[in-house]
Amino acid sequence: MRTIQDLLTRLRSEFLEMPCLCLTSEQVQHLCGIERTICQMVLDTLIDERFLCLTPDGRYACVTSGPRPVQAKAYIRIDTRANAGQRARLDAAQGQQARGLPAPFPR
Repeated sequence: MRTIQDLLTRLRSEFLEMPCLCLTSEQVQHLCGIERTICQMVLDTLIDERFLCLTPDGRYACVTSGPRPVQAKAYIRIDTRANAGQRARLDAAQGQQARGLPAPFPR
């Protein structure tokens, strides 16, 4: 006879081996060869641990299935030489507007 811990380990390994695996409780019963009440207790435990989630169609899926969002900082290199001409034109336009002159046409 298997223990609850053995069943938890078995299901975790199944879901980790196949990240897109989605099973109904009946399929889990068949996979593990266990009764409905034991199956529900094991599935509830995995949901409480936030290892599994229940999909809207009643299937159990691994919470970590799919790509995980990764926080990353974007390193954007700004070429100040390329922007220097744009800044000079913008500064000139703002200076002319400040003196009441019409702004030059944009390039």
